[in-house]
Amino acid sequence: MIDLKNHFGGELDYFEQIALGNVPNHSVVNKFGRALIGTSEGVISETVAGYKYITNAEKISCVSDSAEDVNLTGVGAWSVHIYGLNLANQPIDEIVLLNGVTPVLSTLAYHRLFRAHTVKDGNGLVLDGSNTGVLSFTTETSTDLQAKILANVGQTQMAVFTIPAGYKGLLWGKTVSAGKSKHFTFYIKWRNEASELNGSFSIKSTREIFESAFREENKIPSVIPEKTDVVMTAINETSDTLECSASFILELVKMVD
Repeated sequence: MIDLKNHFGGELDYFEQIALGNVPNHSVVNKFGRALIGTSEGVISETVAGYKYITNAEKISCVSDSAEDVNLTGVGAWSVHIYGLNLANQPIDEIVLLNGVTPVLSTLAYHRLFRAHTVKDGNGLVLDGSNTGVLSFTTETSTDLQAKILANVGQTQMAVFTIPAGYKGLLWGKTVSAGKSKHFTFYIKWRNEASELNGSFSIKSTREIFESAFREENKIPSVIPEKTDVVMTAINETSDTLECSASFILELVKMVD
């Protein structure tokens, strides 16, 4: 166990202790998203209205729209690390070597995919580095779009997560943001029947924002059951399609017999 003072010289608080691995069976997940949202409700993800949950479990097709995102020889991304859950809702992840505009399949089959980031690229630059093209992640057979990494970003931005089997999620807080002259209504939702694809989503929190940001911290967190899909969505209250961002913080608590 690591025993350190925090940067103010005082005792570590609860979340600092979790971050350092000092609290067994507890971990923290920060999910953040950014999206172009119109007057129809959309998921805060690069996939927006096109997001679909995987019915069973499928391999993931990883492809770029640039030939430079190819392992070892391209100036763009060489490889990506993808994260999700298998059919038993257990966490799985792997690294996939890219081949430009030719799709490459994951080795594992995913029931959920909720994060991806580039691992290596041909230049290692902070600006104009990482992936040269847009990276898309779709299911092998149904070809449903699960995630995107926008050009030069190197990371998915999707406020989407599923509580793994054997865990409970504690929702500690969320942040929503709308820039100048932007007016959005944000929702956080999760299923009422956790393990069922037909389980209905219902709104658990609503926040309307006009050209500002709002951060909410829950002194008493909401408890989310295992296998539950959690998502943030938004509606643009103007007549345009504009960009907004949102995030939420979960504490995962492993259920021990």
